[in-house]
Amino acid sequence: PLRVVEISSGIAGGYCGWLLQQMGAEVVRIGTLPTVVDGVDQIALALAYYAADKQATSPEDAADAVASADLVITDDAARFAVLTGRSIAETATAQPSTVFGVTSVFGLTGPLADVPAVAIDAQAEAGVAWALGEPDRPPLAIPPGVLECQAGAHLAAACLMARLAGPAPA
Repeated sequence: PLRVVEISSGIAGGYCGWLLQQMGAEVVRIGTLPTVVDGVDQIALALAYYAADKQATSPEDAADAVASADLVITDDAARFAVLTGRSIAETATAQPSTVFGVTSVFGLTGPLADVPAVAIDAQAEAGVAWALGEPDRPPLAIPPGVLECQAGAHLAAACLMARLAGPAPA
């Protein structure tokens, strides 16, 4: 099966890994698997559900796990660099046959790349909230996790297409 390493801190990466796992991939998550504790936190429930049946490996083994992966997915490029000791670009250059998939609100390059952001920022920037609701009433926000799941689904599809296409010609 396809070997996938997931370095995620949010729903987008967790959902992407879950989708790939449902399609038969072997998904290894770096760090502990999320669990549900007291209370009913929708995000915590989703993260725990998407982590079910994934293998976990310690952060100390992140670089080795990435080195043996067919596909690496992340929704946290900064955490990836901390865990592996290299940026995604540096690692991708060293591993040309591995597909690296990243989801980020403002991207990895450009004027807003270092701005911390979450899905609600993407909603605001895109004007999505203004399209929901009724005239003369406050706009409605998309429920928690919906945009992140969409990002995770797009990430899974893009990674599979990149895998099918193979490495870029030198």
